Amino acid sequence: MGYNDPGIAHFGGAREQSLARETIQNSLDAAASIGTPVDVAFELQVREDDWFAKRELAATIQRCLTEAKARQDDKASQAFEEAAQLLGKTRLTFLRVADWHTTGLRGEKWDALLKRPGVSVHDQRGAGGSWGIGKNAPFTLSPLRTVFYWTRFEENGRAHERFQGKAVLMAHESGGEERQSTGFFGLVDGCRAVDGETIPSAVRGVESGGGQRSGTSLWIAGFREQDGWQERIARRVAASFFGAIRDGTLTVTIEPSEGMQARELIDIKADNLEEWFDYLQQGSDAAQDDEDDDIDDAHRFWELLQGEPTAERQDHDLGHCRLWVTVSDDAALPSKVGLMRKTGMLITTRQPGLIRFRGMRDFIAICRFEGDEGNELLRKMENPRHDQFEPERIENDPKEEQRGRAALKRISDWIREEIRKVAAPDVPMEAARLSELDRLLPDVAPEEPFGGDSGDGDEREPSFGAAPVVKLKPRRRPPAPVPPDPVEYDDGDPGEDTELTATTNREGSVAEPESVYSTSHTSQKRKRLLIDDVRLVPVQGGANRFRVSFRARESGVADIVLAEAGDSTLVSRDDVRASQDGVTFPLTGVELRPADRVEFEITAGSPLGERAWVVSAVVPEMP
Repeated sequence: MGYNDPGIAHFGGAREQSLARETIQNSLDAAASIGTPVDVAFELQVREDDWFAKRELAATIQRCLTEAKARQDDKASQAFEEAAQLLGKTRLTFLRVADWHTTGLRGEKWDALLKRPGVSVHDQRGAGGSWGIGKNAPFTLSPLRTVFYWTRFEENGRAHERFQGKAVLMAHESGGEERQSTGFFGLVDGCRAVDGETIPSAVRGVESGGGQRSGTSLWIAGFREQDGWQERIARRVAASFFGAIRDGTLTVTIEPSEGMQARELIDIKADNLEEWFDYLQQGSDAAQDDEDDDIDDAHRFWELLQGEPTAERQDHDLGHCRLWVTVSDDAALPSKVGLMRKTGMLITTRQPGLIRFRGMRDFIAICRFEGDEGNELLRKMENPRHDQFEPERIENDPKEEQRGRAALKRISDWIREEIRKVAAPDVPMEAARLSELDRLLPDVAPEEPFGGDSGDGDEREPSFGAAPVVKLKPRRRPPAPVPPDPVEYDDGDPGEDTELTATTNREGSVAEPESVYSTSHTSQKRKRLLIDDVRLVPVQGGANRFRVSFRARESGVADIVLAEAGDSTLVSRDDVRASQDGVTFPLTGVELRPADRVEFEITAGSPLGERAWVVSAVVPEMP
């Protein structure tokens, strides 16, 4: 196996933040008892002694370096050169992540953590982790790709301790034999952990400070003390676990930076969370990152949870759900809905179906799922990053997947209705179409989670029972292009055209100017078929390339006409071409049916996203 490990690469971005989110979630899942808070600590340990077979690890890394150079793998070579330099020093820094008042790693949990990729074992029903991938997050912070594990647990009335190390390097040759990429520190016989008095004294001396409490510690070898690492961890803790901290089920201790020491902020707990939000929202230079919005939202959510719920619901699949909503005409609230699991961990504020709330006053809302059975269903739908619920994650069980889809739709509908009750405008308003403002930008992030089909880029949002998509087939012998006639509505049979940038429809009889298309043909009135639910979505990997889709309200055969909105007219674009599966074809004589959704791609020689676009289904002239 090469140096690039998929599980480790998954967390290669925001490393400290991923470490905090994954390890604390695991700690909450392993809480020893209800009513006793789980304590988690992030601290540095600097060691000079050779207590972990340092020479053997250094020799293995040298062999990996030789292998990487032979393969001309520059990335691996650079990484192993850095690792060799670190092991050549007398002092080595470890980041220790420890928890107490947890069950410890007893039974199969130990093997699942160290030796079984993609396996997650939990005692609690509705636990947060489900993919067994989060165990890789600590390795992203070790230049040695090495992590040591210690645990203490109670079994049969006795306390037990275990200790073992794991290195994920690359396959290499040693003594004329091929060696695998993963190695372990411990007993060679059976690749087992050391226990009791055989645990290195350097580790036992630190871990004994916790007394006889059960718990688990990770020692991340060679940790780089980059500026602001404490703040980055604190920001993720506050943004993701404010619910658990508020409940008093979680306390987090972080080795303080200078800024944190000046504010006497070391422990993140229920009675000082407001001070932490104040400190983190100041955005000190060391803590600046892309999580400002997350902290602002978390602060608002936390304040919202201080009051009584706005509404509650007992769902037969998701169990007891509590919803808090607040509105404001003065403060600029983000109009977001947060979804939180029972553990007090915020999962997402971007759940499909709960993103757009047009016409509502500014609000913020958070829904917490508190039933064990409901949390178990949600756990199955969480993606590996734990930031979205996706029913399609439930594999090999169509009935359970459908149950999850239905539950998410049901709860989303309920949340939207409760938000409408409190966030609807105070004064009655007539529905009005802002004919200019809704043409400014393309609809690059449409949301149709329970019946639509489009999402950002080339990825689709989850579709719950959507009508089938009909891909247009290119004609073998396309006719010579003929500029279309100017289009007008018949007075007695109004049609409809729809701006691709808008998610609402244009209704009624509207006469368009004769300069819509460049043509010298005589104007004739032609009927249009009604269409709606038009989407224009950028396709990744292609310049000026968009996917167009719409649904017909009535059956018939029509020419699909595309035009660009000018300042006051519609302008034809000769450089626009329609295609499907890479084959260009004319949009003429297309059969439309209400049960089908039409989809094709358009490309152009110049940018498509500068103006709005209009699509029309025009009935061809009778010969």
